[in-house]
Amino acid sequence: MLHPESSPRILMSGIDREIVLDSRHTAKHLPGTSQVQRLLKRGGSAHVFNNEATIERVAQAVIDRGEFTGVVRGYERYGLFFAESIGYRINPEDDSRTPLFYGEVKLMQKIDTTSSPEHDPVKGGWSFAEVWIDPMLSPPYILLLIGNPVGSCCVHDPAENYKVVFSCATYDEAQTWLLEDEYEPVEGRLSASEL
Repeated sequence: MLHPESSPRILMSGIDREIVLDSRHTAKHLPGTSQVQRLLKRGGSAHVFNNEATIERVAQAVIDRGEFTGVVRGYERYGLFFAESIGYRINPEDDSRTPLFYGEVKLMQKIDTTSSPEHDPVKGGWSFAEVWIDPMLSPPYILLLIGNPVGSCCVHDPAENYKVVFSCATYDEAQTWLLEDEYEPVEGRLSASEL
């Protein structure tokens, strides 16, 4: 996932593995798209690139020369400053535009797939399930949040054969992770005790 951003914290450099950009998020960062308009109407600022060619140029530059800035909410972050503006931040209140000179690639951390009793979210049962969607995509992209009786949570991707894409110790961590990429919960929660 790629974002134009305003300010980083640099620690060390390099992306040392092959990555593939998730094109599902491209429209969220292009000027004039319905996804950007929806974000602005909801009161959020939008960070957009100048155009799609800029996204590709920035992505390749960050992959080649990006600086590792740390892990935030389950994403490894790499970024790079550019001499000229790569995009702008749109203020939802007055439509003002602030030039951006920093691009960032966020990589989802790999989930440890080693077997252990607490790692399997289904073993021992589940207590609730929530459906979260990315409403800016058409059709909306769906993720499934599963909570277990001890309070930990896993986020599953139905499009990837229900692969666990994120796991954490609390519901708040899972919620923050989903909100980071602008997912929204579908109203209602399925409780295992109600079945």
